[in-house]
Parts: sequence; structure tokens; C-alpha cells
Amino acid sequence: MAKDIPSEEHDIFRDPLLTQSSKEDPLVRFVLKWWQHILVAVVVVFAGWYMYSRYTETQLAGLRRSADLFYGVRNSLSDLQRLRGEFEAKQGKDKKGRQETQKKIKEKYDELRHKLEALSDRKYPYDRFAQLYKGLMLLSVDGVIKEEGDISPKEQGIKELTSLYGSLSVAKDKAGAFISEAARLAVAKAMLDRKESRQKGRKELLLLAKNSRYVLVPAALALARSSNTDSERSESLNVLQQIDKSHPEQHDLIKDELKHLSAVVEN
Repeated sequence: MAKDIPSEEHDIFRDPLLTQSSKEDPLVRFVLKWWQHILVAVVVVFAGWYMYSRYTETQLAGLRRSADLFYGVRNSLSDLQRLRGEFEAKQGKDKKGRQETQKKIKEKYDELRHKLEALSDRKYPYDRFAQLYKGLMLLSVDGVIKEEGDISPKEQGIKELTSLYGSLSVAKDKAGAFISEAARLAVAKAMLDRKESRQKGRKELLLLAKNSRYVLVPAALALARSSNTDSERSESLNVLQQIDKSHPEQHDLIKDELKHLSAVVEN
């Protein structure tokens, strides 16, 4: 009698050996009974893992892009402020060199504006950093570049920064708090340049030097360097001494100004 030839479509789940094993092994019985559900679960888990991986990769790529834009903006602003310093240093000394520097400032300004537009489209907090740097940029080019309209770049910058820290006045996250304080500091320092707003600027610097989380040292130094009278110097010295006492880790940053004011006030 001819032996049966195994079918090519042999169902492994009906194999006699496997059937016998299923009667003896609880795990095998479970797999045989629920294999379709298990397969679906595996597919779902794999699909979820794949989608999460793609999402994570996209998120990381976006964060890297935002960080690259941020550092590009920061570096361009530093270049712009350096050029502004060169422009001021050449006043009355090198007319041709001053004109060349003014041209470089205009080029750097245009470059920075485009970078800021790109950064402003990113998610928080990068969009707020863009607003902060836009305000600082406008303050940096005041008197060098003329914008359209009657409002000077400085006035535009103050308006931009005031709006920014107003919108972040109750920010609880570190980035929001830092941006808000940095904007307030920039506006306060800008106020020092005008007689009618000087005292208001000093008052704001005093508040920041006493109560801020991130800009107390630059605020205190700006307050000290803007002091013209004995009472203002004494006030600034007191603020620096308080910072030196409560934040000894900041001593190296304020020691020179502290020493200078101490000598002036004592005399």
C-alpha cells in the first residue's frame, strides 16, 4: 500500500505531533488558541513603535534645526554689536572707515533679519527668543540705519521688547522667565540714554538687581555704571554688596566695580 505523500499545503497547526504537544503543554495550547490575536497584537505594537520612532526622529530634527537657527541668530547679533562698537570708535577719526563699517552693519542687519524670520516660525521658546533678539537688533542699529516711517529703530526696539516681557510677565518656565528679564533689562538700559527716562530706567535696573533670577548681575553693573551723583553711587554700592553677600559665586563678575565704587564713595 502506497504511503501518503505529505501535502505542500500541510497546516502546521494540525500537525499530529504539535496536536499531541498541545494537549500536554499549556503554553502551546494558549498559542494555538490565540495565535491570530497574538499576531495582531505584535503587528500593532510594531506599528506603534515604528510611528513613535519616526515621530521622535522628526522631533529631534526639528529641535536641531531650531537650535542651529538660534545659534546663528545669536552669533549674527554679536557680530552686529561688535560692528556697532567699531562704528562708534571711528567717530571723528576715520570718516571713510566709518562709512565702510556702516555698510557692513547694513549687510549684517539684513542677514540677521532673515534669520530672525526663520527663527520666529519655530516653536516656543524659540519664537520668543526671536522677538527678544529682534528688539536687541533694533537697539543696536539705532542711529546707523534708518527704518521707514517716523519711528526710530530704538523706539521700535523698546516697543518690541516691552510687548515681549509684558506677554511673559507671569512665565513660570525658565526660558520664559529669562527672556522676560532680558527684555526688561534691555529696555531699562535703553532708557538711560534719555534725560526724561533716565530715572525710570534706573528704577527698573534697581528692581532687576534686587529681584531677578537671571539678570541681577548685569542689572547691578548697569546701575553702577550709570551713577552720576553720590547718592546714586551709594545706592549702587549697596546693591553690589548685597549681591556679593547673597550670591558669593558672582563675586568675580562684580569685584572690579565693587572695588571702584567703594573707593569713590569712601572718598
